[in-house]
Amino acid sequence: MSFEITPTAVQLRELLPDVAASMEEKLVRMQIAELKIERTYYRRNKTLVIEIPLTNNFYMRLSPVDVGPGNYHEFFSVIKTPAMRHPDGRRIAASTKETIRMHVEIYDGSISNIFSHTIHQESVEKLIKTALEGFYQMRNIALKPLPKKRPVAKRKSNSEQPPLQD
Repeated sequence: MSFEITPTAVQLRELLPDVAASMEEKLVRMQIAELKIERTYYRRNKTLVIEIPLTNNFYMRLSPVDVGPGNYHEFFSVIKTPAMRHPDGRRIAASTKETIRMHVEIYDGSISNIFSHTIHQESVEKLIKTALEGFYQMRNIALKPLPKKRPVAKRKSNSEQPPLQD
């Protein structure tokens, strides 16, 4: 008789660190793409770095904080909350959830690392908003990510356009 044991996410991450890192990166890229903002991706060793241009010639640089198996950097952290009793007597069950944890730098061309913090959030969108709000509170400069530029459509020549109607 044999028993099969399904490995946990942590065990899989240990066994296949390159696959886990690739999956995390794809999820982060997908969340950023949904925001429809300008961005550039590049690698620093095994680390994916994301650079987002902001208004007023500022930039935001995002990179993972934690180093996991195989020396791959991880965007996600696991948070475990213990079981608790609510003040009204209800029992709140223990839970585990993943959060995105990144090192965020906001800088302009003349001053390096004006804002440099590690931020935990539920999504990349919330993480970016939290960083921008923190920067505003500290420096009183309101910034926004630049929207993604739409590809320029080819213009039809006059012979291909339908006739104008009166």
